[in-house]
Amino acid sequence: MSYTLNPQTSGLTLALNVSTKQFAQSNFVEQVANLLQKHKINPELLKLELTESVVLNNLADMVIKMHALRRLGIHLSMDDFGTGYSSLSYLNDLPLDQIKIDQGFVQGI
Repeated sequence: MSYTLNPQTSGLTLALNVSTKQFAQSNFVEQVANLLQKHKINPELLKLELTESVVLNNLADMVIKMHALRRLGIHLSMDDFGTGYSSLSYLNDLPLDQIKIDQGFVQGI
């Protein structure tokens, strides 16, 4: 698939917040894939931001979806890490490109 890029915006990444309800939809990955194709969006320029609560809702299912999104070429970010369960150990299982740590989590360090 080829993409026509505006030279002024060709290097910009679009970051979108995804809600727990959206990510929990059984066909979420399929919906995203269809939108990428329909609108000829380069998935390398898309970053989906998930909160800790989104991922921890059903960890096994969420990890499967996250890997499927990564196979599409989409980047993933965890937003507001440190506002929920905040265990560093489960981060090893998540295919994340970026972690945004909440200020309150590291304030005392």
